[in-house]
Amino acid sequence: MPCVRGISGEELANFATEDFRDVRELKSRLRSLHGFPLCLQQLLCDGDHLRDDDPVKASELTMVLRTAVTAEQRHKAAEELVCYAADGGFLEVARLLLQAGADRDYCRSSEVAEGSSSEEWDNIGCTALSRAANRGHAELVRLLLEAGADKDLQDEDGMTALMHAAHEGHVEIARILVAAGAGKDLEDEERTTALMIAAATGHTEIARLLEDAGATMDLDDAVGSQ
Repeated sequence: MPCVRGISGEELANFATEDFRDVRELKSRLRSLHGFPLCLQQLLCDGDHLRDDDPVKASELTMVLRTAVTAEQRHKAAEELVCYAADGGFLEVARLLLQAGADRDYCRSSEVAEGSSSEEWDNIGCTALSRAANRGHAELVRLLLEAGADKDLQDEDGMTALMHAAHEGHVEIARILVAAGAGKDLEDEERTTALMIAAATGHTEIARLLEDAGATMDLDDAVGSQ
């Protein structure tokens, strides 16, 4: 049966050609099995580079992980960081993408091409940190913060990672962000803070955490009293 091997000769996967429409689908399988980012995989057949839309050939293939050295490759790495790794909590994929040069603060544009996948549409306007916080992936939040992600970067709705954690009730992530010094009194487009969001959504433990950390419940009152 045809197989994919790593550069050092280890077998990564067996496959039947009829299982995949093209090389991209085979790369997706390798990502699921081993955590290899889609945009960093390069498949070779007898030394020739295979394109994503090439058919899968019934022969032994070699997979090489490359670094994102061009602007286009770095853009693809940043897209995969937000749309796949942060959205699904895939820690090793995220680590490899960051090591390859993916922009840790990349925010997905609202201009998504027609025919894009559902995961691409779902992540419009998000950063990797805000998406990981929203989805409840605490270890990925830690990884992004350690990589230097901007903890107070606001997405297209003005939401920060802390606001997303407050909205979804992810207590551990809220603690991580507060401990990292995330801004507690930043406002979104509707002038709502993380504390207001936690209170409105009934996440009392996060509300108490923010109050104990010095968050202001009513910024207008605070300004008026000064």
